[in-house]
Amino acid sequence: MSANRLLELYAAGERNFQGQNLRGIVLQGQRLCGADFSQSDIRGADFTGADLKNARFRQAHAGIGATWQYVANVLALFLGILAGFFSTRVAVSLASDYRPQLAAGIISWLIVCLICLTTRWLGLLKSLVIALACLSLIGTLMGGLSVWLNQEELGFITLEVATNAILTVGVIAVLCIMLPVPTAIIANSRLLASVGAILAVISVPLMASGPVAKNIGAYGTVLAGAIALAVIHLCLDIANQALAGNPRHHLLQSFAITVAAALGTRFRHADLTHTDFAKADLHYTDLRASCINYTRWDQAQGLALARWGQSPMSHAGIRHLLTFRSHNHHHDLAGANLSGADLSYIDLQKVNLKGANLLGADLQGANLAHANLTLVQAFGTDLTASTMTGVCIEGWAIDSTTCLVGVDCHYVYRLEHPKPGTDDRERHPSSGVFEPGDFTKLFQVVLNAVELIFRHGIDREAIAKTLEQVQATYDDRIKLQGIEDKGDGFFKVTLEVPDGISKANLHHEFKQVYQIHLQHIEARYEAHLQAAQQQIEHYQKTTTELTTVLKQLTINAQDSQSRLEERNNYLPLDGYAILTFWDGSLEQGYPITADIRVGMFAEPLKFHATLPPAPKLAILFQQWRALYKQTFGTCSRIQFDNDQEITNFSHQELDLIARELSHELQVWLQSSSFRLIADKLREKFLPNQEIQILIQTEDILLRRLPWHLWHFLDDYPKAGVALSGMSLERSTNSKQPRTKTRVLAVLGSSLGIDIGVDRQLLQDLSHVNVEVVFLQEPNRKQFNAKLWDKLGWDIFYFSGHSYSHSTGQNGVMQLSSYEQISIEDLQFALTEAVDKGLKLAIINSCDGLGLAGALCHLKIPQTIVMREPVPDKVAHNFLDHFLKALTKEKTLHSAIREARRQLVSLEDQYPYASWLPALFQTKIEVSMPLLHQSD
Repeated sequence: MSANRLLELYAAGERNFQGQNLRGIVLQGQRLCGADFSQSDIRGADFTGADLKNARFRQAHAGIGATWQYVANVLALFLGILAGFFSTRVAVSLASDYRPQLAAGIISWLIVCLICLTTRWLGLLKSLVIALACLSLIGTLMGGLSVWLNQEELGFITLEVATNAILTVGVIAVLCIMLPVPTAIIANSRLLASVGAILAVISVPLMASGPVAKNIGAYGTVLAGAIALAVIHLCLDIANQALAGNPRHHLLQSFAITVAAALGTRFRHADLTHTDFAKADLHYTDLRASCINYTRWDQAQGLALARWGQSPMSHAGIRHLLTFRSHNHHHDLAGANLSGADLSYIDLQKVNLKGANLLGADLQGANLAHANLTLVQAFGTDLTASTMTGVCIEGWAIDSTTCLVGVDCHYVYRLEHPKPGTDDRERHPSSGVFEPGDFTKLFQVVLNAVELIFRHGIDREAIAKTLEQVQATYDDRIKLQGIEDKGDGFFKVTLEVPDGISKANLHHEFKQVYQIHLQHIEARYEAHLQAAQQQIEHYQKTTTELTTVLKQLTINAQDSQSRLEERNNYLPLDGYAILTFWDGSLEQGYPITADIRVGMFAEPLKFHATLPPAPKLAILFQQWRALYKQTFGTCSRIQFDNDQEITNFSHQELDLIARELSHELQVWLQSSSFRLIADKLREKFLPNQEIQILIQTEDILLRRLPWHLWHFLDDYPKAGVALSGMSLERSTNSKQPRTKTRVLAVLGSSLGIDIGVDRQLLQDLSHVNVEVVFLQEPNRKQFNAKLWDKLGWDIFYFSGHSYSHSTGQNGVMQLSSYEQISIEDLQFALTEAVDKGLKLAIINSCDGLGLAGALCHLKIPQTIVMREPVPDKVAHNFLDHFLKALTKEKTLHSAIREARRQLVSLEDQYPYASWLPALFQTKIEVSMPLLHQSD
């Protein structure tokens, strides 16, 4: 059936396409919701970007089309011929009457066996490294002996072995890499490769002349055939091991699946929500970046050989769980991403799901008896009628969207591990069992509660007054459930909250009001103490000598003058806005607190806002990021030869996703519940004023979004957006400014990149008062010692390779090709550097959000990183324009803004370069030029 005919029938209301021959059909981007393709042949079909919600592919046959199967036959035959010609060369040496040539042939055959067998046991890369190392050693020894002993025969053997060795390494590598491809596509690859080898072996004596024809003979031909078949079968066994999932041959498997999936059925970027693939054959199917919420995979075949990309289905344990509807205890599901998965009526007894993502998962009727649900994220999870006896719920995250109706549970444990020195895991109830319905009732109370943690003790008078005020503001039904003393000054205050009240807003409001009352109480006590102190000071002053008074006045005047000079060095902003995103997600929305201040010393304007759920934005961003990382790599600064334009990916596809992402982001930020923030900013500030906008969040996905695209910023060209953690502070600016800016520039591993440009750009700061100290590929001890420098640093700069952890809270810098270091390893040295005046960290390398998160925890005032992998030329251009802007006495925000705009000119070669730079702040402070012109 043709694509046009199928679409015509679908438009006419037809949904049944069972058993159709749809080989090679192209249905890219088509809407086929609810269509039934059960038992259809969809080999080679293209469903890229299609909307297939509620579609059925039960017992469908996916995979590679017939045309490419013919190509695979030819490839297998060609590889067999290659093995035959190679084996004939070895056999000619083995059949020779010339003893040195015979010796060379024997050594060559041993090399073949060494590479094939070590590849089977250790993997291809390790095998080739071992073989090349052995050959280099043997060749050096034999060559030296031939010269020392003046043995021409030994020299002949050395040259012959070297020639055969190079050929052996090349041929075996080609066979091991390429044979998995036809093996994956066709069933008779072994037969075809063997036939090709025999044909090649037979053809050589028929066509050869001279020494080859003389040596080969019948004996040599048989020997060549035996060697060829042995090589073919050894390499095919390696190919089969790779396709069977042997971890030693992971690279070979990945290559074969990548090639085969590109030729097979394609569901990339398709919406497969509630789609049914039960008992379907999905060998070599491209399912990257597809939406697989509630997709059914019951007894589907070939999932291990499908191409998943970064999908949760790339995890073997998750595939087994969703395919066979039971847990395989060989796989640990701790931390697994099962969001949106259909796990209804599944057997998960005793499974370890610690830290797993179960957001929106369907667990109706599932058996979770004695499972470990510690730190599980279960917002929106449906646990209706599930069995939960004996589960551990320490730190699990649930809310009002978590459905606990009809849960069958006799008891639970509140701790994963017993308390020290005991076997107490806080069983609940302590004795006996829950009555039917008790579990739901008990945890419904927990769902309707707000827990507040106080780490430095509490004042009960302030708690009581705060409760009265929030009851008057929100609802008088808010009650104090209890106050628990956890020891070491830690207290937990639990409030019972009626339905309909935002827990995030109440949590924030209670903490703020408590601090106000606490300050009033402390001020009252302070007033009593101050009155007594004033009386004491009065008597002291009356007896103080006049010279002492004059001396004190002089000191005060000098101190005031110093503070005035320090204040004049700063460039005051017109104001700032702090947008605090509380607990939420793009799937659920976010409660937001806005704190707007006009001028640095005015009273803030505070109010609440929200952002609605935007699940499509999350999907679009992940698709854009996957395409971008596919282009530029995952964890290394990249260099391209001769600055050639990148052509190995689809500009059109990346641009399409980016435009849709930008549009969805603007729609989200223009929602009525959030637009209040932009309206207030327009009300308080003029378009030409300098404004800092701080996005305060720990959500890694929010930090990755391109906030500089917010339409509000188009009307305010001097406004800048920065990111921060939840512990933003007000700077006191107590450090005395240096007369010369000190920069510590660490140049890490330069493998594949040119960090010499970074060095030159920093050295060119000779016209400003800057002292740059370089560390080239330092070891950990050297790096740490330099950070402890007694003079301190103003700027820390790193250039090289880096990557971040997925949580966004830590990362790693590659100091050299053999050593790397994390921020945790430097925490004491960096804390000391901050105390001595460190103001700015610049991490000009890839994937720096995790590094920025770790630096925020150490209170580095400002940090500049790159959100994603960054090409070498983009990193150089950013640093160049950023430093030029700083030397013009521009503020940090304006310098980053100017450098970002300059990067736009590179986006024809390096798409979305301007999306990469990100600024983190831990302090609210007036901006100060970091670099000063020389006098």
